[in-house]
Amino acid sequence: MSQDTIVKIQGLGKKFKLYNNPQDRLKEWLSLGFKTKHTEFWALKDISLEVKKGECFGIIGENGAGKSTLLKILTGALWPSTGSIKMEGRVLSLLELGTGFNPELTGKQNVLSSASLLGFPDDYITEEKLNLIQEFADIGEFFDQPIRIYSSGMHVRLAFSMFMFMEPEIFIIDEALSVGDIFFSQKCFKKIHELKNNGVTFIFVSHDLNAVKNLSNRIMLLNHGICTFEGKPEEAVARYHAIRNEKKSLPSKNETNEETQFSNSITALEEALPHSVLNGKDRHGNGEMKIIAARVTNKEGDNTLSASMMDELKFHLYFKAYKKIKDPNFGIIIHDKLGNLVFSCNTQNLRASIPDMEAEEERRVAFNLKMTIGPGEYTFALVCGQSTEDLDLNRGITCDRHNSLGPLIVLFDYSKAVPLFYGIAQLPMEIMDA
Repeated sequence: MSQDTIVKIQGLGKKFKLYNNPQDRLKEWLSLGFKTKHTEFWALKDISLEVKKGECFGIIGENGAGKSTLLKILTGALWPSTGSIKMEGRVLSLLELGTGFNPELTGKQNVLSSASLLGFPDDYITEEKLNLIQEFADIGEFFDQPIRIYSSGMHVRLAFSMFMFMEPEIFIIDEALSVGDIFFSQKCFKKIHELKNNGVTFIFVSHDLNAVKNLSNRIMLLNHGICTFEGKPEEAVARYHAIRNEKKSLPSKNETNEETQFSNSITALEEALPHSVLNGKDRHGNGEMKIIAARVTNKEGDNTLSASMMDELKFHLYFKAYKKIKDPNFGIIIHDKLGNLVFSCNTQNLRASIPDMEAEEERRVAFNLKMTIGPGEYTFALVCGQSTEDLDLNRGITCDRHNSLGPLIVLFDYSKAVPLFYGIAQLPMEIMDA
Protein backbone atom coordinates (compact mmCIF):
# COMPACT_ATOMS: atom_id res chain seq x y z
CA MET A 1 0.00 0.00 0.00
CA SER A 2 1.08 3.59 -0.56
CA GLN A 3 2.13 5.62 2.47
CA ASP A 4 -1.19 7.46 2.86
CA THR A 5 -3.46 4.48 1.97
CA ILE A 6 -4.95 2.94 5.11
CA VAL A 7 -7.52 0.52 3.56
CA LYS A 8 -6.95 -1.50 0.37
CA ILE A 9 -9.39 -4.05 -1.08
CA GLN A 10 -8.66 -6.07 -4.22
CA GLY A 11 -11.04 -8.36 -6.10
CA LEU A 12 -13.27 -8.91 -3.09
CA GLY A 13 -16.19 -11.30 -3.48
CA LYS A 14 -18.61 -13.06 -1.15
CA LYS A 15 -20.59 -16.14 -2.15
CA PHE A 16 -23.41 -17.72 -0.15
CA LYS A 17 -24.99 -21.13 -0.67
CA LEU A 18 -28.79 -21.03 -0.74
CA TYR A 19 -30.80 -24.17 0.12
CA ASN A 20 -34.52 -24.68 -0.37
CA ASN A 21 -34.74 -26.38 3.03
CA PRO A 22 -32.37 -27.48 5.85
CA GLN A 23 -32.55 -31.14 4.78
CA ASP A 24 -30.89 -30.31 1.45
CA ARG A 25 -27.84 -29.01 3.28
CA LEU A 26 -27.50 -32.33 5.14
CA LYS A 27 -28.03 -34.39 1.96
CA GLU A 28 -25.33 -32.46 0.14
CA TRP A 29 -22.90 -32.92 3.00
CA LEU A 30 -23.57 -36.68 3.23
CA SER A 31 -23.02 -37.10 -0.52
CA LEU A 32 -19.35 -36.08 -0.09
CA GLY A 33 -19.65 -33.63 -2.94
CA PHE A 34 -21.36 -35.89 -5.49
CA LYS A 35 -24.73 -34.12 -5.17
CA THR A 36 -25.40 -30.39 -5.38
CA LYS A 37 -28.47 -29.23 -3.52
CA HIS A 38 -27.77 -25.52 -3.41
CA THR A 39 -27.73 -22.50 -5.66
CA GLU A 40 -24.96 -19.91 -5.49
CA PHE A 41 -25.65 -16.30 -4.58
CA TRP A 42 -22.89 -13.73 -4.94
CA ALA A 43 -23.59 -10.90 -2.49
CA LEU A 44 -20.40 -9.14 -3.67
CA LYS A 45 -18.41 -9.48 -6.89
CA ASP A 46 -14.93 -8.15 -7.69
CA ILE A 47 -14.90 -5.13 -5.34
CA SER A 48 -11.67 -3.11 -5.33
CA LEU A 49 -11.03 0.18 -3.57
CA GLU A 50 -8.48 2.23 -1.66
CA VAL A 51 -9.22 4.62 1.20
CA LYS A 52 -6.66 7.18 2.33
CA LYS A 53 -5.93 8.36 5.86
CA GLY A 54 -8.36 11.04 7.03
CA GLU A 55 -10.82 10.31 4.22
CA CYS A 56 -14.50 9.47 4.57
CA PHE A 57 -15.54 6.81 2.07
CA GLY A 58 -19.29 6.44 1.62
CA ILE A 59 -21.13 3.34 0.40
CA ILE A 60 -24.69 3.57 -0.89
CA GLY A 61 -27.14 1.28 -2.64
CA GLU A 62 -30.61 -0.11 -2.31
CA ASN A 63 -31.51 -2.85 0.17
CA GLY A 64 -29.75 -6.06 -0.83
CA ALA A 65 -27.01 -4.27 -2.75
CA GLY A 66 -24.29 -5.78 -0.53
CA LYS A 67 -23.41 -2.79 1.68
CA SER A 68 -23.67 -4.49 5.06
CA THR A 69 -21.98 -7.64 3.74
CA LEU A 70 -18.98 -5.55 2.70
CA LEU A 71 -18.76 -3.87 6.09
CA LYS A 72 -19.04 -7.20 7.93
CA ILE A 73 -16.11 -8.50 5.88
CA LEU A 74 -14.11 -5.39 6.73
CA THR A 75 -14.76 -5.93 10.44
CA GLY A 76 -13.97 -9.66 10.34
CA ALA A 77 -17.53 -10.80 11.00
CA LEU A 78 -17.52 -12.56 7.61
CA TRP A 79 -14.73 -14.09 5.51
CA PRO A 80 -14.50 -13.19 1.82
CA SER A 81 -14.84 -15.90 -0.82
CA THR A 82 -12.37 -14.15 -3.13
CA GLY A 83 -9.96 -11.24 -2.96
CA SER A 84 -7.89 -9.62 -0.24
CA ILE A 85 -8.18 -6.88 2.39
CA LYS A 86 -5.43 -4.84 4.03
CA MET A 87 -6.12 -2.32 6.81
CA GLU A 88 -3.64 -0.44 8.96
CA GLY A 89 -4.41 0.92 12.41
CA ARG A 90 -6.99 0.39 15.12
CA VAL A 91 -10.44 -0.40 13.67
CA LEU A 92 -13.70 0.26 15.51
CA SER A 93 -17.09 -0.52 14.02
CA LEU A 94 -20.62 0.59 14.76
CA LEU A 95 -22.61 -2.10 13.01
CA GLU A 96 -25.06 -2.84 15.80
CA LEU A 97 -25.08 -0.23 18.53
CA GLY A 98 -25.15 -1.56 22.05
CA THR A 99 -24.30 -5.19 21.31
CA GLY A 100 -22.07 -6.56 24.03
CA PHE A 101 -23.55 -4.38 26.74
CA ASN A 102 -24.31 -6.19 29.98
CA PRO A 103 -27.88 -5.23 30.96
CA GLU A 104 -27.13 -5.61 34.69
CA LEU A 105 -24.20 -3.18 34.62
CA THR A 106 -24.56 0.59 34.68
CA GLY A 107 -23.73 2.75 31.69
CA LYS A 108 -20.44 3.74 33.29
CA GLN A 109 -19.52 0.12 34.06
CA ASN A 110 -20.38 -0.94 30.49
CA VAL A 111 -18.08 1.72 29.07
CA LEU A 112 -15.20 0.41 31.18
CA SER A 113 -15.90 -3.26 30.42
CA SER A 114 -16.37 -2.59 26.69
CA ALA A 115 -13.00 -0.86 26.52
CA SER A 116 -11.41 -3.88 28.15
CA LEU A 117 -13.14 -6.30 25.73
CA LEU A 118 -11.91 -4.22 22.78
CA GLY A 119 -8.34 -4.71 23.98
CA PHE A 120 -7.68 -1.28 25.47
CA PRO A 121 -5.40 -1.13 28.54
CA ASP A 122 -7.07 -0.83 31.94
CA ASP A 123 -6.00 2.80 32.37
CA TYR A 124 -7.20 3.90 28.91
CA ILE A 125 -10.59 5.21 30.08
CA THR A 126 -9.46 8.00 32.38
CA GLU A 127 -11.82 9.98 34.57
CA GLU A 128 -11.58 12.86 32.10
CA LYS A 129 -12.49 10.64 29.14
CA LEU A 130 -15.34 9.09 31.13
CA ASN A 131 -16.71 12.56 31.86
CA LEU A 132 -16.53 13.45 28.15
CA ILE A 133 -18.46 10.29 27.24
CA GLN A 134 -21.09 11.02 29.89
CA GLU A 135 -21.45 14.64 28.74
CA PHE A 136 -21.74 13.67 25.07
CA ALA A 137 -24.31 10.93 25.74
CA ASP A 138 -26.41 13.41 27.72
CA ILE A 139 -28.48 10.77 29.53
CA GLY A 140 -28.17 12.40 32.94
CA GLU A 141 -28.41 10.23 36.03
CA PHE A 142 -29.08 7.13 33.89
CA PHE A 143 -25.32 6.94 33.26
CA ASP A 144 -25.10 5.36 36.73
CA GLN A 145 -28.17 3.16 36.28
CA PRO A 146 -28.38 -0.41 34.89
CA ILE A 147 -28.58 -0.70 31.10
CA ARG A 148 -31.70 -2.88 31.37
CA ILE A 149 -33.82 0.18 32.25
CA TYR A 150 -32.52 2.21 29.29
CA SER A 151 -34.70 3.15 26.35
CA SER A 152 -33.45 2.27 22.85
CA GLY A 153 -32.50 5.93 22.40
CA MET A 154 -30.34 5.83 25.52
CA HIS A 155 -28.57 2.72 24.21
CA VAL A 156 -27.76 4.61 21.02
CA ARG A 157 -26.46 7.64 22.87
CA LEU A 158 -24.23 5.63 25.18
CA ALA A 159 -22.80 3.35 22.49
CA PHE A 160 -22.08 6.12 20.01
CA SER A 161 -20.62 8.41 22.68
CA MET A 162 -18.31 5.63 23.87
CA PHE A 163 -16.97 4.97 20.37
CA MET A 164 -16.54 8.68 19.64
CA PHE A 165 -13.89 8.89 22.37
CA MET A 166 -12.07 5.58 21.69
CA GLU A 167 -9.70 7.31 19.22
CA PRO A 168 -9.66 4.76 16.35
CA GLU A 169 -7.61 5.11 13.18
CA ILE A 170 -10.45 3.57 11.12
CA PHE A 171 -14.10 4.02 12.04
CA ILE A 172 -16.72 1.86 10.29
CA ILE A 173 -20.36 2.97 10.63
CA ASP A 174 -23.44 1.18 9.29
CA GLU A 175 -26.71 3.12 9.62
CA ALA A 176 -25.88 4.06 13.22
CA LEU A 177 -26.66 7.73 12.58
CA SER A 178 -30.17 6.99 11.33
CA VAL A 179 -31.30 6.23 14.87
CA GLY A 180 -31.77 8.63 17.76
CA ASP A 181 -33.29 12.08 17.58
CA ILE A 182 -32.17 14.78 15.16
CA PHE A 183 -30.56 16.88 17.89
CA PHE A 184 -28.23 14.04 18.90
CA SER A 185 -27.54 13.30 15.22
CA GLN A 186 -26.42 16.89 14.64
CA LYS A 187 -24.01 16.59 17.57
CA CYS A 188 -22.67 13.29 16.17
CA PHE A 189 -22.05 14.75 12.72
CA LYS A 190 -20.18 17.67 14.26
CA LYS A 191 -17.98 15.23 16.18
CA ILE A 192 -17.36 13.14 13.04
CA HIS A 193 -16.14 16.25 11.18
CA GLU A 194 -13.83 16.98 14.11
CA LEU A 195 -12.40 13.44 14.05
CA LYS A 196 -11.95 13.61 10.26
CA ASN A 197 -9.93 16.79 10.64
CA ASN A 198 -7.75 14.94 13.15
CA GLY A 199 -6.94 12.21 10.64
CA VAL A 200 -9.50 9.51 11.50
CA THR A 201 -10.62 7.49 8.45
CA PHE A 202 -14.33 6.71 8.07
CA ILE A 203 -16.14 4.08 6.03
CA PHE A 204 -19.77 5.08 6.19
CA VAL A 205 -22.97 3.34 5.02
CA SER A 206 -26.39 4.93 5.27
CA HIS A 207 -29.68 5.37 3.41
CA ASP A 208 -29.56 9.04 4.45
CA LEU A 209 -28.12 10.30 1.15
CA ASN A 210 -27.68 13.88 2.36
CA ALA A 211 -25.61 12.63 5.29
CA VAL A 212 -23.41 10.41 3.11
CA LYS A 213 -22.95 13.15 0.52
CA ASN A 214 -22.07 15.76 3.15
CA LEU A 215 -19.56 13.58 5.00
CA SER A 216 -17.91 11.63 2.19
CA ASN A 217 -14.96 12.56 0.01
CA ARG A 218 -15.86 9.72 -2.35
CA ILE A 219 -18.83 7.35 -2.65
CA MET A 220 -19.16 3.83 -4.01
CA LEU A 221 -22.52 2.84 -5.47
CA LEU A 222 -23.35 -0.85 -5.15
CA ASN A 223 -26.06 -2.54 -7.19
CA HIS A 224 -26.69 -6.29 -6.77
CA GLY A 225 -23.22 -6.76 -5.28
CA ILE A 226 -21.39 -4.97 -8.10
CA CYS A 227 -19.67 -1.59 -7.91
CA THR A 228 -21.39 0.44 -10.63
CA PHE A 229 -19.69 3.73 -9.76
CA GLU A 230 -16.99 5.08 -7.46
CA GLY A 231 -16.17 8.78 -7.36
CA LYS A 232 -17.66 12.19 -6.60
CA PRO A 233 -20.54 12.15 -4.08
CA GLU A 234 -22.92 14.20 -6.24
CA GLU A 235 -22.61 11.87 -9.23
CA ALA A 236 -22.91 8.76 -7.06
CA VAL A 237 -26.17 10.01 -5.52
CA ALA A 238 -27.52 11.00 -8.96
CA ARG A 239 -26.79 7.49 -10.27
CA TYR A 240 -28.45 5.98 -7.19
CA HIS A 241 -31.63 7.92 -7.97
CA ALA A 242 -31.41 6.81 -11.61
CA ILE A 243 -31.43 3.17 -10.47
CA ARG A 244 -34.44 3.81 -8.24
CA ASN A 245 -36.29 5.66 -10.97
CA GLU A 246 -36.22 2.62 -13.21
CA LYS A 247 -38.69 1.03 -10.78
CA LYS A 248 -40.96 4.04 -10.34
CA SER A 249 -43.96 5.24 -12.30
CA LEU A 250 -44.75 8.87 -13.02
CA PRO A 251 -47.46 10.54 -10.89
CA SER A 252 -50.77 11.48 -12.40
CA LYS A 253 -51.52 15.09 -13.30
CA ASN A 254 -53.89 15.40 -10.38
CA GLU A 255 -51.16 14.32 -7.94
CA THR A 256 -48.66 16.94 -9.11
CA ASN A 257 -50.92 19.94 -9.67
CA GLU A 258 -53.30 19.75 -6.77
CA GLU A 259 -53.71 23.17 -5.16
CA THR A 260 -53.96 23.61 -1.42
CA GLN A 261 -56.27 26.14 0.18
CA PHE A 262 -55.58 27.54 3.64
CA SER A 263 -57.70 29.35 6.16
CA ASN A 264 -56.49 32.80 7.19
CA SER A 265 -57.87 32.49 10.72
CA ILE A 266 -55.50 32.60 13.71
CA THR A 267 -56.63 31.11 16.98
CA ALA A 268 -56.51 33.01 20.26
CA LEU A 269 -53.36 32.86 22.37
CA GLU A 270 -55.12 30.83 25.06
CA GLU A 271 -55.93 28.12 22.52
CA ALA A 272 -52.42 28.17 21.05
CA LEU A 273 -50.44 27.82 24.29
CA PRO A 274 -51.19 24.09 24.84
CA HIS A 275 -49.89 23.38 21.31
CA SER A 276 -46.86 25.71 21.39
CA VAL A 277 -43.70 24.27 19.84
CA LEU A 278 -41.40 26.48 21.94
CA ASN A 279 -39.26 24.54 24.41
CA GLY A 280 -37.06 27.25 25.95
CA LYS A 281 -33.94 25.04 25.78
CA ASP A 282 -31.86 27.19 23.40
CA ARG A 283 -32.97 30.80 23.45
CA HIS A 284 -31.28 34.18 23.23
CA GLY A 285 -31.99 37.85 22.48
CA ASN A 286 -32.17 41.20 24.24
CA GLY A 287 -35.72 40.51 25.50
CA GLU A 288 -37.21 43.80 24.31
CA MET A 289 -39.71 41.74 22.33
CA LYS A 290 -40.46 38.07 22.96
CA ILE A 291 -42.16 35.21 21.14
CA ILE A 292 -44.57 33.95 23.79
CA ALA A 293 -46.11 31.07 21.81
CA ALA A 294 -45.87 29.42 18.39
CA ARG A 295 -47.71 26.59 16.75
CA VAL A 296 -47.62 24.87 13.36
CA THR A 297 -50.64 23.59 11.44
CA ASN A 298 -51.36 21.82 8.16
CA LYS A 299 -53.98 22.67 5.54
CA GLU A 300 -56.68 21.00 7.64
CA GLY A 301 -55.79 23.19 10.60
CA ASP A 302 -54.35 20.29 12.62
CA ASN A 303 -51.35 20.94 14.86
CA THR A 304 -48.43 19.07 13.32
CA LEU A 305 -44.70 19.21 12.60
CA SER A 306 -44.80 16.99 9.52
CA ALA A 307 -45.86 17.51 5.92
CA SER A 308 -45.48 15.81 2.57
CA MET A 309 -42.88 17.29 0.25
CA MET A 310 -44.39 20.27 -1.67
CA ASP A 311 -47.23 20.70 0.86
CA GLU A 312 -47.54 23.83 3.00
CA LEU A 313 -47.33 24.37 6.73
CA LYS A 314 -48.66 27.41 8.52
CA PHE A 315 -46.55 28.93 11.30
CA HIS A 316 -48.44 30.98 13.88
CA LEU A 317 -46.35 33.36 16.02
CA TYR A 318 -47.57 35.24 19.08
CA PHE A 319 -45.21 37.90 20.40
CA LYS A 320 -45.16 40.78 22.85
CA ALA A 321 -43.16 44.03 23.00
CA TYR A 322 -41.72 45.19 26.32
CA LYS A 323 -40.64 48.59 24.95
CA LYS A 324 -41.34 50.51 21.74
CA ILE A 325 -40.12 48.45 18.77
CA LYS A 326 -39.32 50.17 15.48
CA ASP A 327 -39.73 48.14 12.27
CA PRO A 328 -40.35 44.78 13.95
CA ASN A 329 -39.69 41.66 11.89
CA PHE A 330 -40.01 37.92 12.39
CA GLY A 331 -38.80 34.89 10.52
CA ILE A 332 -37.78 31.24 10.40
CA ILE A 333 -34.44 29.43 10.03
CA ILE A 334 -34.23 25.75 8.99
CA HIS A 335 -31.24 23.41 9.45
CA ASP A 336 -30.83 19.86 8.16
CA LYS A 337 -29.81 16.80 10.15
CA LEU A 338 -26.14 17.69 9.81
CA GLY A 339 -26.66 21.25 11.07
CA ASN A 340 -26.33 22.85 7.63
CA LEU A 341 -28.39 25.96 6.93
CA VAL A 342 -31.18 25.03 4.50
CA PHE A 343 -33.33 28.17 4.54
CA SER A 344 -33.60 31.47 6.37
CA CYS A 345 -36.14 34.20 5.69
CA ASN A 346 -37.89 36.99 7.59
CA THR A 347 -40.44 39.68 6.89
CA GLN A 348 -37.66 42.07 5.89
CA ASN A 349 -36.50 39.62 3.20
CA LEU A 350 -40.09 39.43 1.98
CA ARG A 351 -40.28 43.27 1.79
CA ALA A 352 -43.21 43.17 4.22
CA SER A 353 -43.78 46.28 6.33
CA ILE A 354 -44.79 45.55 9.92
CA PRO A 355 -46.18 48.49 11.95
CA ASP A 356 -44.18 49.69 14.96
CA MET A 357 -45.14 48.19 18.30
CA GLU A 358 -45.75 50.00 21.57
CA ALA A 359 -44.60 48.72 24.96
CA GLU A 360 -46.83 45.92 26.34
CA GLU A 361 -48.49 45.47 22.95
CA GLU A 362 -49.19 41.87 21.86
CA ARG A 363 -49.47 40.82 18.25
CA ARG A 364 -50.24 37.66 16.25
CA VAL A 365 -48.73 36.88 12.85
CA ALA A 366 -48.86 33.80 10.63
CA PHE A 367 -47.06 32.76 7.47
CA ASN A 368 -47.32 29.83 5.04
CA LEU A 369 -44.21 27.91 4.10
CA LYS A 370 -44.19 25.45 1.20
CA MET A 371 -42.01 22.41 1.88
CA THR A 372 -39.94 22.57 -1.32
CA ILE A 373 -37.10 20.74 0.40
CA GLY A 374 -36.03 17.11 0.25
CA PRO A 375 -37.56 14.46 2.51
CA GLY A 376 -36.00 14.12 5.94
CA GLU A 377 -35.83 15.59 9.41
CA TYR A 378 -35.00 19.22 10.08
CA THR A 379 -34.74 21.52 13.06
CA PHE A 380 -35.97 25.09 12.89
CA ALA A 381 -35.59 28.37 14.74
CA LEU A 382 -38.12 31.16 15.15
CA VAL A 383 -36.86 34.70 15.60
CA CYS A 384 -38.19 38.23 16.09
CA GLY A 385 -36.17 41.43 16.02
CA GLN A 386 -35.99 45.02 14.84
CA SER A 387 -33.98 47.20 12.48
CA THR A 388 -30.79 48.94 13.55
CA GLU A 389 -30.33 52.69 13.59
CA ASP A 390 -27.49 52.60 11.02
CA LEU A 391 -27.94 52.37 7.26
CA ASP A 392 -26.89 48.73 6.87
CA LEU A 393 -30.02 46.98 5.57
CA ASN A 394 -28.57 43.52 6.23
CA ARG A 395 -28.11 44.06 9.94
CA GLY A 396 -30.66 43.85 12.71
CA ILE A 397 -31.14 43.39 16.44
CA THR A 398 -32.32 40.01 17.69
CA CYS A 399 -34.95 40.42 20.37
CA ASP A 400 -35.85 36.74 20.81
CA ARG A 401 -34.68 33.62 19.02
CA HIS A 402 -35.74 30.04 19.80
CA ASN A 403 -33.31 27.47 18.34
CA SER A 404 -33.48 23.68 17.95
CA LEU A 405 -37.24 23.42 17.57
CA GLY A 406 -38.84 20.40 15.99
CA PRO A 407 -38.04 18.04 14.49
CA LEU A 408 -39.78 19.24 11.33
CA ILE A 409 -40.42 16.17 9.15
CA VAL A 410 -40.81 16.25 5.36
CA LEU A 411 -42.27 13.05 3.87
CA PHE A 412 -42.32 11.43 0.45
CA ASP A 413 -43.27 7.91 -0.65
CA TYR A 414 -40.79 6.91 -3.37
CA SER A 415 -42.69 3.67 -3.97
CA LYS A 416 -45.69 5.55 -5.38
CA ALA A 417 -44.23 8.34 -7.50
CA VAL A 418 -41.16 10.11 -8.81
CA PRO A 419 -40.50 13.31 -6.81
CA LEU A 420 -40.57 16.70 -8.50
CA PHE A 421 -36.88 17.18 -7.74
CA TYR A 422 -33.87 15.55 -6.09
CA GLY A 423 -31.45 17.22 -3.73
CA ILE A 424 -31.82 19.72 -0.91
CA ALA A 425 -34.34 22.15 -2.38
CA GLN A 426 -36.41 22.88 -5.47
CA LEU A 427 -35.29 25.70 -7.78
CA PRO A 428 -37.59 27.35 -10.34
CA MET A 429 -37.14 25.54 -13.67
CA GLU A 430 -38.98 25.78 -16.99
CA ILE A 431 -38.79 23.81 -20.23
CA MET A 432 -38.26 26.31 -23.08
CA ASP A 433 -38.51 25.91 -26.84
CA ALA A 434 -35.15 25.53 -28.60
